[in-house]
Amino acid sequence: MPGEMPRLNILGVSTFCSPGRLYIVDFACPHHFMDAVRPMQLPHLQDVLDKLTIGIVFVDTSMRLTYINLYAAKHAHAIPEDSIGKTLLEFLTSSFDPDSAAHLVPIVKNVLNTGKPIIQDRWESPTEPGFFTEQRLQRIDDAQGNPLGVLITINDVTDYVHTEHALRESEEQWKRSEQILRLAEKAGNVGSWSWEIQTGEVWWSPQSYIIYGVKPEEYDHKRSTWFSFIHPEDRHHLEDESYEIFASVDPYFRSEFRIVRPNGEIRWVEARGLVTYDSLNNPIELVGVNIDITERKHTEDELRQAIEMESKSRSLAQHQSELLQRALLPSPPPAPKGYALSARYVPGTPELDIGGDFYDLLVTEDGRFAILIGDVSGKGVEAASMASPTRATVGAFAYDIGKPGHSLTHASAVIYAQEKQRQGYMHQFVTVTLVVIEVDTGRLMNSSAGHPPTIIRRVDGIIDILPFGQPPVGLYSNTEYTESESILNPGDKMILYTDGISEAQRDHEFFDVCGIGRTLERCGHLSPDIVVDQLIADAQDWAGGTLRDDAVAIVIERLQETDHLFDSNTINQQTGQE
Repeated sequence: MPGEMPRLNILGVSTFCSPGRLYIVDFACPHHFMDAVRPMQLPHLQDVLDKLTIGIVFVDTSMRLTYINLYAAKHAHAIPEDSIGKTLLEFLTSSFDPDSAAHLVPIVKNVLNTGKPIIQDRWESPTEPGFFTEQRLQRIDDAQGNPLGVLITINDVTDYVHTEHALRESEEQWKRSEQILRLAEKAGNVGSWSWEIQTGEVWWSPQSYIIYGVKPEEYDHKRSTWFSFIHPEDRHHLEDESYEIFASVDPYFRSEFRIVRPNGEIRWVEARGLVTYDSLNNPIELVGVNIDITERKHTEDELRQAIEMESKSRSLAQHQSELLQRALLPSPPPAPKGYALSARYVPGTPELDIGGDFYDLLVTEDGRFAILIGDVSGKGVEAASMASPTRATVGAFAYDIGKPGHSLTHASAVIYAQEKQRQGYMHQFVTVTLVVIEVDTGRLMNSSAGHPPTIIRRVDGIIDILPFGQPPVGLYSNTEYTESESILNPGDKMILYTDGISEAQRDHEFFDVCGIGRTLERCGHLSPDIVVDQLIADAQDWAGGTLRDDAVAIVIERLQETDHLFDSNTINQQTGQE
């Protein structure tokens, strides 16, 4: 297709450009273009591609380079203009070495001939020792299924590889992991434990004693004593799972089981752990956390019983949904002095499906105020039960680290590893925005992971949209999230929301940021309570009276001096019921 060239493939959506135009192309089916593509003017496409921090290379059917962006050229020590037209063999031999060319050229030919995409993980550059990349190769076809060439995207995974090596070799890093678990315990109300393989001793944190209903003097740290607290019907499978992990190449452990407290009460516990090894690859310790999931299990049982009984009662279905959804709504601390905050959760429909929308409000270890909002793809118990540990994991890192970008980076790696161990692949994704506010100055840091953009309504009516667009958390193993800085001046309001608001639809048109802007233009000067109520009402009206999806909206205002005379340091939280 002369004059046209595929450019980028991220999350199954690609761009395709011809002079002066950009086309969005869905590569969910990788062998052909969509029947219809949507053109969009983008005069500075070349500048955009050259500013990306991933490499992009396109090789046509004659195995010649027809495009390379600046990032890829930089790490190949090449000049883009001089590289265009070279065969891939010539380019690789001159930029790297003959061995690299001999290795990579057959791989590209294979993708071109078979149409099967290939991922090359942890490829070390021969000219930059210690620099590792992940290379994704995918054949691009035209509408008739004829190959156009191979698109190669190159991601820097150096930090991930170095971290992976450090985790395997450094005992100090394991101590850090244990420290993070203890911080997670403090922030997320979970208990930590460690099982020393050689001695057989199992050590608990204070919160684990509370979960098991045991006093410290009643527990001697022996594994046999710990097993005596396990429900008799669950001991066998827990014993098998405990030892299977030592024979597995995957160091992550996860199990759900019942315990019997000394007073006879039965509770459900989810244990998540990580095996550490010595230099000879022998297991030496299993460390992890205990999470009391009794209420979640009871809710799931109630929901399953309701389904099995084929109950059509709307009030019962809504009650069951609220039980689990309520677990995703925080018991918030008071709003910081000098601020007013209002938060609302509104269910999209009164049907049995439960949403994955969640939010949290917390004070970090260094005294800053953090707001977390997120949304799990899909609905039902599985989406809601994934939302709960995601909120706890991100919240724990936010409490410890304080910087939202670093917090999402660490949380995403943990969630990816847990879901891969549990499912073998990431079949759901979670969008998250984390904002951390320095209370005295109003200075804030914002990091968005695939979530709708954070909006600030300035006191003079100007609308600012903070940067967004990074991948959802847990989707990749090595995503590094960035953060942007802004400031809330007295009288400014910040608005966070889930896509139940922005994707309210009328005649195939979304409410979106424009609709939010219209609401703020009309009533943005009023109190957070009024703004959040009006925002939800406008979205519902746009959708014909009912939102299809659950929605969360949060508005926080930095008060002006005269407003401090009023009692405004509490959070108004509602669940959207009349």
